[in-house]
Amino acid sequence: MKMERETAVLFVLVTSLFIVSMYAGVNNRGEIYQLAKVFYGMGDYLKEGEGLTLYSKIMLFLIIWVRNTLVATLNVALGPILGIFPIFTVFFNGYIIGGVTAIMVERISLEFAIKGIAPHGIIELPTFLYSAVLGLKLARKAIIHKFKGKELTRYYVDSLKQIPKLIAPLLMIAALIEAFITTALLGI
Repeated sequence: MKMERETAVLFVLVTSLFIVSMYAGVNNRGEIYQLAKVFYGMGDYLKEGEGLTLYSKIMLFLIIWVRNTLVATLNVALGPILGIFPIFTVFFNGYIIGGVTAIMVERISLEFAIKGIAPHGIIELPTFLYSAVLGLKLARKAIIHKFKGKELTRYYVDSLKQIPKLIAPLLMIAALIEAFITTALLGI
């Protein structure tokens, strides 16, 4: 599959922003733990000293999948508004992931951090970044077409069709891995 030049350039830019924001998160990790609990609520499924039940894992899967699909959809749907939402979500997620990863490495181990991120992140991260790229491409096209026109509308609809065709299914697989395999690897 050949990637068009604009997509490749935007993917490099989005990935660079994500890496820079991860670095910022690592440097501000003290503030991030509470922020991550508020936005991601992962602690809600753990009772002290107990692992996740099957019901908890199913609920975790559904919450992760719905939340990630919603954010990816908003990356695309709100992209034409100068790309502000996709840029924000890329920075915010990188910031949180960088900080939480640094905390996991400090408090537990590098191995724990890798087990906690890599299995589902291999699918989730590129899919999420791709949704941001689609949003930024829409922003560029909206500016070029002065936020109107049939070509922009067609491209907008085609981009939104990527959600059920590609993005939501990939995010479903990532959420299943996160809820069932990642939790098993981490012993929770």
